[in-house]
Amino acid sequence: LFRSATNPRYMRPDDMLILTLDDETERAKRIASRGELETPDAFESRDQEFQTRVNRAYIELAEQYGITTINCGTKSREQIQSEIRTLLGL
Repeated sequence: LFRSATNPRYMRPDDMLILTLDDETERAKRIASRGELETPDAFESRDQEFQTRVNRAYIELAEQYGITTINCGTKSREQIQSEIRTLLGL
């Protein structure tokens, strides 16, 4: 389906990063800071066990494919942005 919707050259990104958040307290705090969501997404509404499994799966994929991960747990937006820019050579 995707191949018919876009040029194949767009199916291979120049760079890949995976942002992780393995601190449940921080995850809950960030979700709460947004206020009541009209339509929470499927990930946000799931329990901690699910969140942990998803996080582990992304980390395993990153290791398997050599993708850089950034743990965003205690970092500010500015710190994360700076780290991404450094990794991308910007």
